[in-house]
Amino acid sequence: MNRAGTLLGPHAVRSDAVLGFGIDAWPRPAHAIYDFKPLIGAIVALFVVRFVLGFTLTWATAAMAFVAGTAWGWAVDAWGVVLPTALAVIVLAIALSRPRRRA
Repeated sequence: MNRAGTLLGPHAVRSDAVLGFGIDAWPRPAHAIYDFKPLIGAIVALFVVRFVLGFTLTWATAAMAFVAGTAWGWAVDAWGVVLPTALAVIVLAIALSRPRRRA
């Protein structure tokens, strides 16, 4: 709650709190500015799939990487960087693990 006793939104800070940079809240971009984060996430996902994981880029893998990167970018906007990145690493670790066969 702020000084007037009303609830603040999820991204608001108290009016008397000051961040370490001397401002009381992060500035919000104007509505006319395009958000490039989902596009950058999709392009980074394509590079990760090709160069880190070593998959060949067929239409199916490129489409899935593009969708996953875009979803990651939207999740970063909603929940921050840590949770979506941790979930992506966990999903990749499970998807790329190979079950061991007993002889």
